[in-house]
Amino acid sequence: MKIKSAAALAVVVMLSGCSKLGKIIQKVSYGSEIKITSENDIFQQDFIKLKDGSLIVVFSEGKNDNSPGTQITLYRSEKNGKTQKTPLIKTGWSAYNPKVAQLQDGLVIVVFNQSRYDRDLKTFTPVGIFIMESYDNCKTFTAPRIISSQNLNVSGSILEIDDGTIIIPVYSDNNGQTISILKSVDRGITWAETDIFSGRMPDSTALTCPAVVKTSGGEFICLMQQKNDRFIFQSISDDNGKTWSVPARTNLEGAVPSLSVSSMGSIVTVFKDMWPEGISSALSYNNGIVWEDEKSIKNTNINCKSPVVKNIENKIYFSYIK
Repeated sequence: MKIKSAAALAVVVMLSGCSKLGKIIQKVSYGSEIKITSENDIFQQDFIKLKDGSLIVVFSEGKNDNSPGTQITLYRSEKNGKTQKTPLIKTGWSAYNPKVAQLQDGLVIVVFNQSRYDRDLKTFTPVGIFIMESYDNCKTFTAPRIISSQNLNVSGSILEIDDGTIIIPVYSDNNGQTISILKSVDRGITWAETDIFSGRMPDSTALTCPAVVKTSGGEFICLMQQKNDRFIFQSISDDNGKTWSVPARTNLEGAVPSLSVSSMGSIVTVFKDMWPEGISSALSYNNGIVWEDEKSIKNTNINCKSPVVKNIENKIYFSYIK
């Protein structure tokens, strides 16, 4: 699938079969592609496949990233080929960092950030993290409801574990000094924050843009990028996300990592590569203890952003914006 605008292009590509994931990462096998046109720039995006087979893409678009009036748009592609694009959030504020998930019971949630500007449209003030819900497969949504008024940015993908707990990775915008998760045990009604890492590493390294996944062995893995540098760090929790190990540097070099688990139980990450610019991926067969060398899966030779990887019906999909 492709999401296209005058100055931005996002692509969702299907990799055909997790059982051959190691080979496919070296040679991408493309699935169907859908173009989505826009007159604006696209900044962040996420996608899901609904239980009814429809593909849902949410993305923020506007004149500049986080500029006044930046809105969130929802794109729907149904199995019969019908498509529809509608504004989901369009206010005078800036709406960005959209994430979407369909829970086990069918409820669809969209989580995003909002910020406001003063009258001169120059002073930028974060308002918080908001949630919207759909009980009819994204045909209608509830009004936005704030779930955190802290200065936190939504990151990674929304994770629902077997007991119904919802987890959202977040980070502070203050030099990347806090990596946390928001957790809800009541289908998104109330939320609690748990720190993964707060402060800076001994060498003053700041961390940002976390992604979290639960392994087949029950541990949680969090990958995060080194702010203003090239390495990806990792933290692990073996007590259901209550406590986390001190982040350690991995052998992976890139930014804005996304995480998923294949049907075979291996961990897959897709991230923005710098050298060369494009999208790369890496696998771990032992729950993050060792990461295989990264492989380039999309060498665009241009600056890409907002990569997302998901396991949908035992096939790995990934998306990005360029």
